[in-house]
Amino acid sequence: MTQPRMTSIPSAIAAAADYMPYAHERLDDNAWAYIASGAGDEITFRANRAVFDDLALNPRVLADVRSGNTALTLFGKRFAHPILLAPVAYQRLVHPDGELASVQAAAALEAGMIVSTLASHTLEDIARHAGAPLWFQLYVQPDRGFTRELVRRAEAAGYSALVVTVDAPIAGIRNREQLVRFQLPEGIAPVNLCGMETPAPIPGAKSQVFDMLMAHAPTWKDIDDLRAATRLPLIVKGILRPDDAERALAAGADGVVVSNHGGRTLDSQP
Repeated sequence: MTQPRMTSIPSAIAAAADYMPYAHERLDDNAWAYIASGAGDEITFRANRAVFDDLALNPRVLADVRSGNTALTLFGKRFAHPILLAPVAYQRLVHPDGELASVQAAAALEAGMIVSTLASHTLEDIARHAGAPLWFQLYVQPDRGFTRELVRRAEAAGYSALVVTVDAPIAGIRNREQLVRFQLPEGIAPVNLCGMETPAPIPGAKSQVFDMLMAHAPTWKDIDDLRAATRLPLIVKGILRPDDAERALAAGADGVVVSNHGGRTLDSQP
């Protein structure tokens, strides 16, 4: 059933979490399974929320805060506050405008946005609607030449940083998606990957995981190659260990994002 479009915020909504039941009512099981699930038994998926809720603020009182602000500069760009929209794929699953609506919302709230390789609009179209700094999140593709072309497109479109995700060499196994047999609806696709050829099977492969699924997974050499290929600040996303953070910086990364991918790729992570 088609739901009527809202013209105002319902009185029952006061915080971001209040949107959840409204979203669930308006999305089919296919889209909801993709948006609201985690990998495996969802141990990490649930723990992320619990740990976040346990964070406590320790305020200081009686400070003179006149002329105060939350502004900062990251990689040469000024932000009104240290909040950016994380890269989320296939946003047209939840609204026809998808990432075009998100980038306009980010601009309205002076927030940066990190655009996913798997966006359902082209990175160029998203940039044309932007009013705040954009970063491009890159999944290294089996075709490394195609990967470099994605980087060149991001540079040409005005993205100000490159965020390379390293913790998802293959898609996470999400049981709730399996149960509904998730598939992208007609008209929604990873449009930025159009034209990329599927790699040929590797002759003599013995392991379905190591020799097939992971055969084209990125390595530290890809970070070296990307550092040499782009003038953009290079951020490595998906770091969980101090030694990996140090290695990323030694490879020329300008920053790291500490992340377990929202518990959506591997389960039982910290």
